[in-house]
Amino acid sequence: MDRTVLRAYGLAFLAMLLFTLEAALARLIGPSINAPQVGLVRSAIQILFLALWLRGSFRLAFTSDRPLMHVARGMLSAIGIVAYYYVFATLPQATATVIFFGSIVFTTMAAGPVLGEVVGWRRWAASLVGFAGIIVVARPTTIGLDWPVIVAVLLAVNGAGISLATKGLTRTESTATIMGFIALTTTVINLPWAVAAWTWPAGWVWGLTLLIGIAGTLGQWCSISSYRGADASGIAPVQYLRIVLSTAIGFSLFGETPDRATVVGGLLVAGSALYITLHEAGKKRAA
Repeated sequence: MDRTVLRAYGLAFLAMLLFTLEAALARLIGPSINAPQVGLVRSAIQILFLALWLRGSFRLAFTSDRPLMHVARGMLSAIGIVAYYYVFATLPQATATVIFFGSIVFTTMAAGPVLGEVVGWRRWAASLVGFAGIIVVARPTTIGLDWPVIVAVLLAVNGAGISLATKGLTRTESTATIMGFIALTTTVINLPWAVAAWTWPAGWVWGLTLLIGIAGTLGQWCSISSYRGADASGIAPVQYLRIVLSTAIGFSLFGETPDRATVVGGLLVAGSALYITLHEAGKKRAA
């Protein structure tokens, strides 16, 4: 295997581990700190990472002819970061992860009207199967539509919006510019939100919050970088292993045993998302 491809797989696997660690830590400190505070720390660390990456030349990150599009994408990230930490702090790891992966399903549904892509019947069928998996996991008739479940589904929709916005921006913008505007916008939006909900947790909670910010920032960089060395069809299976790893962590750290509905729903969501990824990769190779 080519070294570039091997490095891409390694980065994808590392990103999956970092994102899983981020979610597990959010679950661990959830009752002790507000989600907006965690989001603010995450944004601040991303700005620091960007400063080190660009060696202080922020002008390179904020030179763009599409600032409004960047701000809109950053607003989605600001909302998504807080919702992400809230969901993973309140729901079982496996349940939250499965519903979060539903963003791929919603992205496919919106790709036609938003980006003008031709969505064939196979993608629609796979999307409906994935949506059914979300319904199975959420179980609105038995669990009840409580806030964590509602926010988790909305988070998946938000994730689809982020994917569509990012896809549009990558046509003309660099990775540094996209990450720069995300960091700036999320910090500006989360700052008053975090101050309004501010609490003073114990020192160990602040320490784990810093680890969350570091893991999330490095995970984002590894994830973006992995796609520069391998096809999406090769990277996708590595990402979907996160469902398995989240289930294992939930069981070992928090004593969370996934029930049959979570397993079945997870298979439906992961299967549909994987099919969509492989199908699109096949179409690109054929073209």
